[in-house]
Amino acid sequence: MRNVTLLILLTFVLGVYLTACFGTGLLDDADSGHAEVSKEMLERDNWVTLYMNGIRFLEKSPLLFWMGAISFQYLGATEVAARLVHVFCILGCVLLCYAFASTLAGIRAAFYAGLIFAAGWGVFLFTRVFIPDILVTLTIALAMYSFWRSRQSLIWAYCFWAALAAAVLS
Repeated sequence: MRNVTLLILLTFVLGVYLTACFGTGLLDDADSGHAEVSKEMLERDNWVTLYMNGIRFLEKSPLLFWMGAISFQYLGATEVAARLVHVFCILGCVLLCYAFASTLAGIRAAFYAGLIFAAGWGVFLFTRVFIPDILVTLTIALAMYSFWRSRQSLIWAYCFWAALAAAVLS
């Protein structure tokens, strides 16, 4: 039962959000500007100082741009490659919702928790732009889940600290 519900959630998330990646180009100054920062990071081979159109860009934390640059490196500097970062962040959030709910209320509640998160209008609308919001959501949710599980194992405590570090970088 668990594998079937996870497969349905995975199919739903990839079906909705991957098809939405192909719908539009990069939309506004934030969307295209942030993608440009990732592209210049890859072109300059400078993963420390961010640049946008040749000017230092120190307004945002680097984790989103690192992920975008890695995506561009393997898939090319395209709109789909930029949006793919958000697809994986959404998938991570859905899996965290599933993990929380399956432990607390069972598989059926876990399926609905993941489905409700994935089908939310806010998640869909605010992941159309290459901004770090969904990445911050993922890292904080992972930190909360890891803290909650840290009573059982020291590995989860280390995961908690790593998630907090990723939240600072996002």
